[in-house]
Amino acid sequence: AYQGKATSEAKLAVANNVASYLGWDSLMHDTWPTERKFNIWFFFDRSKGPRDIVTQEVKLTYALPNTRK
Repeated sequence: AYQGKATSEAKLAVANNVASYLGWDSLMHDTWPTERKFNIWFFFDRSKGPRDIVTQEVKLTYALPNTRK
């Protein structure tokens, strides 16, 4: 869905649903490297110009349980 090539209504619905569970409006973002459970990486070549996406904090709809140390 990120590349804008998805045309299937089902794929677009799944992408929007996943984004909503992350607290995002779309999947046009990546996550911080410290994200605990759901991590999206976007690799880019600086020589090709600036990034076209923004790293965004994940705000899960259903919070993960606390970890024990």
